[in-house]
Amino acid sequence: MKIIPYFSVGDFNLKDNIQSILSRYPNSKEGSINVLGKKNKTLYLPTYDIHIVFSDIGGNEIESIEIFKGEIFFNELNILNSTCLELKEIISNEDKELIVDNEGFTSPKFGFGVYCKSLGKKSKPTSVIVFNSRYLRNDIPSPDDIIKYYLGNKSEQ
Repeated sequence: MKIIPYFSVGDFNLKDNIQSILSRYPNSKEGSINVLGKKNKTLYLPTYDIHIVFSDIGGNEIESIEIFKGEIFFNELNILNSTCLELKEIISNEDKELIVDNEGFTSPKFGFGVYCKSLGKKSKPTSVIVFNSRYLRNDIPSPDDIIKYYLGNKSEQ
């Protein structure tokens, strides 16, 4: 599968809706996730070990696709068969905004992230996540927002 930033990975177009994917992959398992009150439709394709999250509960378009096995190419790089350190070095040369954390790295320029157990010399990626143009713009809740969501706003009571 080839990543085309903010457009597609393999035969998955980020504008695909849940029905178009189910028609091509009828053995997919439907589900949903709930993150701080926002529900999103999900699909899991067990044969390919791919998890798809849609932008809403209606499954109108893909927000992200996480791929755990197979050959995923970006330019000439076979991501899951390269080391995390090698990938980080190559991609950081082209994406000066690369976000690196203890789970791997994310490329805002190229629309994908690589999850790694470590960024060591021999560590290989555990998965690749390809996302739409709004994915990184989603509001990340602060610790206070999370506490208020789960415990309520005690100061207002």
